Amino acid sequence: MTAAGRTLLGIALAVTLLMRSSPAAAGPTDTPLPTFADGKPAVAVYDAYGVIKNNNLETDFICTNIDSVAVDIGVEVFDETGALRNSPAANDTERFSAKGE
Repeated sequence: MTAAGRTLLGIALAVTLLMRSSPAAAGPTDTPLPTFADGKPAVAVYDAYGVIKNNNLETDFICTNIDSVAVDIGVEVFDETGALRNSPAANDTERFSAKGE
């Protein structure tokens, strides 16, 4: 096989591999919403990217409920690789019950 033939074969192989690839699935956009420990389904309200807890620097979530019915608020935390680090379903997350007055 000539050098030009090997080059074309390499290009064809690279194009074939690139066409068969798919995007990686990880993080908040690809993770299904949990169900709380009391059986209530979660509803996505807000995605906060860049949450930090390092060297006395932390991210706070401040929520307001103006309804007369209590709502459960859960926060899921993902690490830099997109892996889920807690679960509202397992009750190992910061979970609040807020009721407006």
